[in-house]
Amino acid sequence: MSMQKICTFFEEKLCHKYVPLFLLGLLIVITTTAYLNQLDPEIMEGRNFITASEIIKTGNWVVPSLFGELRIAKPPLPTWMTSAVMMLAGTDTNLVVNRIPSAFAGLFLSLAFFGLTKSLTRSTRISVISTAVLGTSYLYIFMVRRGTWDIHAIAYMTAMIWALDVLLKSKKFRPWVCLSAGLFFGLSFLSKGPVAFYALLLPFLFSEIVVNGAKKMTSQWKKLLLVGALGLLISVSWYVVIMIMHPEAMAAMFSKETAAWAGRHVRGWWYYLPQVPAMLGLWAIPAALVCIPQYARSRLQDTIPYKQLLLWTVGIVVLLSIIPEKKVRYLLPVIIPLSILVGGYLDYCLKHGFSFYGTKRGFQLYAVLGVIILLAIVGVMWIAGEISSTPFYTDPWQVFAALCSLLLAALLWTTAVYHKPQLLLGCLFSTMALLLVTIPPHIKTLMPNRGALPIQTIRSFVGNVEEQVHSLASLKLQTQWILGKPAIRIAKEDLMTLSPGEHIIIASYPTDFPNNIVVEKEYLARYVKHNPLLIYRVNVQN
Repeated sequence: MSMQKICTFFEEKLCHKYVPLFLLGLLIVITTTAYLNQLDPEIMEGRNFITASEIIKTGNWVVPSLFGELRIAKPPLPTWMTSAVMMLAGTDTNLVVNRIPSAFAGLFLSLAFFGLTKSLTRSTRISVISTAVLGTSYLYIFMVRRGTWDIHAIAYMTAMIWALDVLLKSKKFRPWVCLSAGLFFGLSFLSKGPVAFYALLLPFLFSEIVVNGAKKMTSQWKKLLLVGALGLLISVSWYVVIMIMHPEAMAAMFSKETAAWAGRHVRGWWYYLPQVPAMLGLWAIPAALVCIPQYARSRLQDTIPYKQLLLWTVGIVVLLSIIPEKKVRYLLPVIIPLSILVGGYLDYCLKHGFSFYGTKRGFQLYAVLGVIILLAIVGVMWIAGEISSTPFYTDPWQVFAALCSLLLAALLWTTAVYHKPQLLLGCLFSTMALLLVTIPPHIKTLMPNRGALPIQTIRSFVGNVEEQVHSLASLKLQTQWILGKPAIRIAKEDLMTLSPGEHIIIASYPTDFPNNIVVEKEYLARYVKHNPLLIYRVNVQN
């Protein structure tokens, strides 16, 4: 059987009614669950994990704490979910377990996004492609692997907007849709306050009014009033309780958070502009093209609400750019409308094949890029095997992965040669899935100075007894979570003043201790940049 016939066979299978949905589900499961423990914990995760652990220890689910101090800067819904999975797993040291709530939020986001896209475009085909674009985008893959609040807030707000769009298009009163919209609004607010309301819902409402007029919304005022009332009731519930129990702490928190938005991580207003297309990773080129109205409007306006989606995208970027504090993860809302735009553009390319200017070169570029990625997968496995002295061809799973990569590369190139754009697109999504499944296990081998800290080993070394933990280095909060205890920052001369008994000393360099301090054990945790993180168990004598 020739390669052309093989391509035709696979392309026919992709056109089956349920095959694209099954493959999309498989792709999303891979992108949300594969190797959740590969990335190091960051400071936001440290706060979340410590707070979740203390909820379990204290049994106080209403008023979270961080090392015994009130932690009310962020609403508690994601932390409650993290506490729940920690309790079910019986440990707070398993990164995979701790990140399950974010993975669940990512899965829920993809489902809500599919429904929203179907409601906006009335096309299952565009919904499948757009959801696959979202699921393989850089920022989505990154955020579902972090135990933070952002993915939760955006996931619930996307579901709320989906329900809202259904309501606005429905002439009948649908109470369950109203209740769902209000519920998701409240859950989003309990995940990260008004962030998703400001960054995702407000630009959507603006685009809706500009494109469809305010009359459409005012005619549905009873439905919107019900949604708003329920959403507001759920949103303020926890805040009201905290204000009653700790009014001064709540007022101080509001003042601190307001100042932080204007004084921390300040960047120029243009900071986000070049990064918006990059957030889609592999799909950065079509993401840039769909933002050019002169190029994209005539091609996309018949299949997707191009003007509304573009206004929604621009509105998100503008509102985020107004705020002085800027971080890359704050761009998570923008990939929602942008993925629909890219999905509509890819659908247009599939319908027109290689018949219009620029598409042929674009698909050839993606074919070359996909082949390079697939060959790089094989190269990484080979290099990792050479470094570890365990050749990859001795592992049946790695041999299978390498064969899949080579076969997929051959198929990818053949689809470009024989002009099979639909199969080529399927191969690109498969390439991303294969990349996520095969590469992460080799990261530690290729970069031994990086990777997750050995949490269980460090916890065992530090112990659960009441030794004081002191640090000669400035430790990040996520490192203190790994230690299981807060570390008191001291200078080297302060070692002479330590009270008699056992202590844990943390240093980023080999340390000479005074004569009255006996080092009982020493553990090299890992390298942080170029300096080792050393943990000493010492006994201070009289």
